[in-house]
Amino acid sequence: MKNIHYFNTTVYLIVIALYLYEPIYGALGQIGLGVFQLVLAIKLSMDAKEFKPFGRKVLKIYWYAVLLWFISFLILIVRWVDKDFGLTIVNIVPMTIGLYFVAVTYLVSKHQNS
Repeated sequence: MKNIHYFNTTVYLIVIALYLYEPIYGALGQIGLGVFQLVLAIKLSMDAKEFKPFGRKVLKIYWYAVLLWFISFLILIVRWVDKDFGLTIVNIVPMTIGLYFVAVTYLVSKHQNS
């Protein structure tokens, strides 16, 4: 589990570096990061019975954040509100959720039943 956390952290930091180097590369990397983290979150959700209650709780909060972002994204697609709102929903919020997922992988690995 610690290897998963280290790999997730490394991928996240690479995306941050890509944003600093060239924002379009960062945005493309963010798509890959999102897919990777969603697949990893599905795997963690399937293995959730091995976690302590705290690990299951932080994973559940992650899924609520993803659901809230997805609803906001759909609202943005249906009704374009504002350029700043769009930038926030498309770039900033997913990276914040991704950072939270890095913390989730750390906490789950730390609090995993052995």
